[in-house]
Amino acid sequence: MKKIISGIFTATIIAAITFTSCSSPASGSNSPANGSNSSNNSSNDNQFSFDNFEPAALPQFQGENPLAGKTYADNYNNFIFFTNNKITYSHNGQNTTDFDYSIDTTNSLIYVRFSKSYVLSNIKPQFESQSLQNFTPDEKEYWNEFVINTRIKSYSKISCYKYTLEGNNLAFTEAYSNLPDELKSFVTNFTGIGIYLAENSIYIETFAPYPNNQYWSKLSTLNGNFNNQNFFIASQNTSTKKQGTFAGTIYITTAQDPTQSKCTITFTQLPSEIPDSNSLLNTPLTLTPSNGKFNTDTYTLQQ
Repeated sequence: MKKIISGIFTATIIAAITFTSCSSPASGSNSPANGSNSSNNSSNDNQFSFDNFEPAALPQFQGENPLAGKTYADNYNNFIFFTNNKITYSHNGQNTTDFDYSIDTTNSLIYVRFSKSYVLSNIKPQFESQSLQNFTPDEKEYWNEFVINTRIKSYSKISCYKYTLEGNNLAFTEAYSNLPDELKSFVTNFTGIGIYLAENSIYIETFAPYPNNQYWSKLSTLNGNFNNQNFFIASQNTSTKKQGTFAGTIYITTAQDPTQSKCTITFTQLPSEIPDSNSLLNTPLTLTPSNGKFNTDTYTLQQ
């Protein structure tokens, strides 16, 4: 259940990428990179309003809820308290996060999403405090397309876990087959290059022996041909710029055993800035779920 906090609605890699990957266009600018609480946050550049935020609808409860009114804890002082339809998650009684949930007891599934009240009281202030006034047009577009559309809106989405109850023990494992493709994440690594898929986005990172750069693009489809202009996200000292093209085909196959699920990508075009990009072209590349994604989290009933 710890994954509910660390990456329940966005892929681990993608969710970790913030605008701190990019420097602001001017020294000392009021950008999200330096956590500014500028008073100029009324700018329309953000192109997103939490006034319209609405979480996705949870599936209806199926069967009698076996968790309501109970509290569970793991060995790391993480606690989960269940009411009839809400979860409160905390560490040492602090850093509390609130979720809504529903249960399908027939199939031992639990569906979870961030509560609307939590998002509006905790997430909304963080993003509305940011000013984009000193950003370049490409940086603003990256902020709107990636940070807003991908990261913020992910807070409305649902995650699904398989649960087991054995005595006083409650265990959770991610149930991939019950999620839409856009909520699944996949990864593969080569020497100096990592390729990640999550939230309708393709993300390539280069590292040693290459410079540590990032290349990101939204995908028009997760099933068939795609052709998308990408954002080239350079190192800490270089502004984000829109440059190049990702093109090819993509297919996702979800197996009954989630560890055997895969994403197959064949690139026919990549940004020329990616080192040795020709070696990645016209060859089916297999991406698999991240290591540890289907590890089981176990909690013990608190008497």
